[in-house]
Formats: sequence, structure tokens, C-alpha cells
Amino acid sequence: GFSAARGWRLWPGTTSVVGPRGIERLPDEEGGVFVLPLSAELTFDGDLACDWRSGDAW
Repeated sequence: GFSAARGWRLWPGTTSVVGPRGIERLPDEEGGVFVLPLSAELTFDGDLACDWRSGDAW
């Protein structure tokens, strides 16, 4: 409720990380990632990927 009230939307698609071994799917993160659409037009039916970093990807 807190994030949604401020314009954040729950990502309904799949989630991945772009890491040293390429693109890896992160099914445990699905259903828990929010995005804030500002200037970019998003389609909410694809894969959302982030860059690899040490620690948790999301």
C-alpha cells in the first residue's frame, strides 16, 4: 500500500540479473519488485533485469 500510493507499481513479469555468467533468472524475487514509471514507457509483460552487484540483486 505504501509504495503503490506513491506511484510505484508491482512488477508482474519475470526478474533477472545480468551477471558475470550472463542473464540469470531470479524467480524468488518475482512478486516483490516495485518499479516507478517516470519518463520511460514500460510494458509490464516482459522480463525486468538489473545489473549484477555483490549482495542481493534487488
